[in-house]
Amino acid sequence: MKEKTLLRSLGLVLTVLLFFACIPVPVGGPSGPYDPGYSARWIRLGSRDVNFGVDRDTIVISRSHGSIRQLMVRVRTSPVEIYDIRVVFTNGTSYDASNRQRLNTGNDRLYIDLPGSARSVREVIFRYRKIASASRRATIELYGR
Repeated sequence: MKEKTLLRSLGLVLTVLLFFACIPVPVGGPSGPYDPGYSARWIRLGSRDVNFGVDRDTIVISRSHGSIRQLMVRVRTSPVEIYDIRVVFTNGTSYDASNRQRLNTGNDRLYIDLPGSARSVREVIFRYRKIASASRRATIELYGR
């Protein structure tokens, strides 16, 4: 009799544990801490339209955004191939994040960890090209935290 009760209790505990183990927990997915829409972490710093061919654009960062320790780049509409990224700080020094990478629309993102502690960024200079596709332009977006 005691064995049946013990087995039932053990079965109930295992069932409850399996139930809670199957509940999805969002970690870094959409509406998670790595999504630009998650306003508690990422701040939109600016965007630029990319035309055909190799292009060079600058996104000027307002001082009101404060200190930044990490940047995130993503694209919309069409894929973009990034050749170079230069981050210029307010004290005049710069950081070259030369990282040739193709970013597709959707979930592709490029993360750049800035050296040292959080610093004020004056501008970010991009050198990139839009990869040929049906749409005329691509939009590159820059976020920081």
